[in-house]
Amino acid sequence: MGAEIGKLALKEQNQILQDCINQNVPLADMLNKKDLTYDNLRYISYADFDIEKNNCQSFDDVTRLESTIPAISFFSGAGGLDIGFEYAGFNNLASIEFNNTFCNTLRSNNPNKLVIGPPEYSGDISDRENLYEVLTNVVGIKPDFEGVFHGGPPCQSFSIAANQRFKKESDDFKRKGFADPVKGTLLFDYLWFVSQFRPKAFLIENVDGIMDCDEDGKICTALNQLTASGYTVCSPIVVNAANYGVPQNRLRWLILGTRSKKTIDVPNPNDYTASCYCLHLRNILKAAC
Repeated sequence: MGAEIGKLALKEQNQILQDCINQNVPLADMLNKKDLTYDNLRYISYADFDIEKNNCQSFDDVTRLESTIPAISFFSGAGGLDIGFEYAGFNNLASIEFNNTFCNTLRSNNPNKLVIGPPEYSGDISDRENLYEVLTNVVGIKPDFEGVFHGGPPCQSFSIAANQRFKKESDDFKRKGFADPVKGTLLFDYLWFVSQFRPKAFLIENVDGIMDCDEDGKICTALNQLTASGYTVCSPIVVNAANYGVPQNRLRWLILGTRSKKTIDVPNPNDYTASCYCLHLRNILKAAC
């Protein structure tokens, strides 16, 4: 085993791969035999370019726009999307989060913002009835919410990286996708809230592997229902966050929808001028609102 943070030396890794081919043995079995895991392997970048340090900016380099457009954050986590939207001129009225630690983080960083999560609320998106009542108190009971919903449902069920960490014999080795009883259908709970409150625009973010798990076309069916109700929904797209100033090669799957009839185009990475790709969505969503 290589000395560097438990990573295999390239020569040793290549030999293991060659042994798998020669012996017709799955890589997971060979690694297990050698008391290794996928974490011991070295991986190359999927990007065909290098990230230039001077192409990346911090928030100190960005002018924070006046928060004039209301927004609701779903699956807020520690607040990454929230920060991007705030800098882009959106006012997050509430952050919805299930994890207690994340809720504490959100409240510490945003003491004047409503966090819908433990201990006062469950923060469970699948608890539609209770969350609907809470959100009604936040955005009102008008037929349409003149703001934005944004969120990235948990990706563990769809992520290749998250599941390859487990041994082949484990039930968790393969992605469970939408069959995951806990996290697999939260995307559709989120879309249910979109259909109920009808925000002027909405954003969905996830790993690019989510489409590989959608063999039955569940996502397409749900989006078609929103289209039938008057939404203009862009086809799912995959962007690399590194193209938009994030110092990390990170493929993200995005869907944008709006009640307007305007065509939704993702900005060209070459036109990048800000530190977070959320800011690049500003023109799209602000125009929709």
